[in-house]
Amino acid sequence: MKWNSVIDVYSDMAKSNPPWTPEEEKAFVGSCITKTGKWRSNAVKEKFVNEALKHNLGLVFKLVDKLAFNKGEDVFQKALIGMVGALRKYDPNKGYKISTWITNPIRWAIMQHQNAYAKSGTVADELSALNHKYKMQMQVVSMDSPV
Repeated sequence: MKWNSVIDVYSDMAKSNPPWTPEEEKAFVGSCITKTGKWRSNAVKEKFVNEALKHNLGLVFKLVDKLAFNKGEDVFQKALIGMVGALRKYDPNKGYKISTWITNPIRWAIMQHQNAYAKSGTVADELSALNHKYKMQMQVVSMDSPV
């Protein structure tokens, strides 16, 4: 898989910011909220989103590698948008780990992008590339064609 230069920057960021241990995550979230469980301020919440994004980039890479058949900058950006949206809605009072909270929104963003990609008529191009790569003879079959 060949990543674009923009994605290389995110890859470097993911390598330099490893995932938090459970204790580190709990301490960081605890420093961002008050005793009543509310965010200290909007600036602190944005700091939380930025830091959590940095430390969970590896999860985005893993999910894109696992779920996306067109691993480009566009699907990666959609996954990041899904993650940022989930991080902004994160509720520390519910007790979920951050990675658990953001996994499904990232998956949904990737799947939504894949569905849009498939409808754009480029599945045949992707299938052709896979046939060439793996020396196979797969073809696009309509669900309406007789078996």
